[in-house]
Amino acid sequence: RVGVVGAYLVGDAAAEEVICIAADAPGWRAPGVRRFARRLAARGALVVTPDLWRGDTWYGDPSPAMRSAAAGFHEWAAGHPVEKVAGDMAAVMTALQERGAKRVSVVGMGLGAGAVVHL
Repeated sequence: RVGVVGAYLVGDAAAEEVICIAADAPGWRAPGVRRFARRLAARGALVVTPDLWRGDTWYGDPSPAMRSAAAGFHEWAAGHPVEKVAGDMAAVMTALQERGAKRVSVVGMGLGAGAVVHL
């Protein structure tokens, strides 16, 4: 956990430079997001991808069968207000600074970019 949410961490845990990825609706477990995180980490930073959707990703983490067939994307997004997501991201950044990060950069992808804009 980082801050108030779970997270995917990759790279040098002692790095003073940290990159946070605010993932789109598929979330922190999406293979493409993790691949992108590993590529950034290869440059020497610690890369943190927090679970900003708190386990309720659009593609149904962990099981798509859990999502109602009637629920649409807009209903799902309404359950994740950008202010709440931005608050979680801010808590993650604070936790990283408390752990010794000298510089925290943030990359927003899709809906995660909305959280970045509200920081």
